[in-house]
Amino acid sequence: SIVTYQINADGTLKALNWESSRGVTPRGFTIYKDLLIVANQGSDDMYVFKVNANTGALTYTGNSYKIDGAVSLYVAEY
Repeated sequence: SIVTYQINADGTLKALNWESSRGVTPRGFTIYKDLLIVANQGSDDMYVFKVNANTGALTYTGNSYKIDGAVSLYVAEY
């Protein structure tokens, strides 16, 4: 699962939302612009979520990809 937290004024965290990684054993993730991309090591796949800039809530975009050895992610711009 992926958890969205709020940082309180005193520095403590408050959990706001839980979102399934949609795979098995989420191992790595990266944020690119307004997207969160999650690599699931156990199911060899990655899923793309849109990040709400105001609330931090995640929405699955419908985009997923099978990749062998999904462990970490890096976005390369061309």
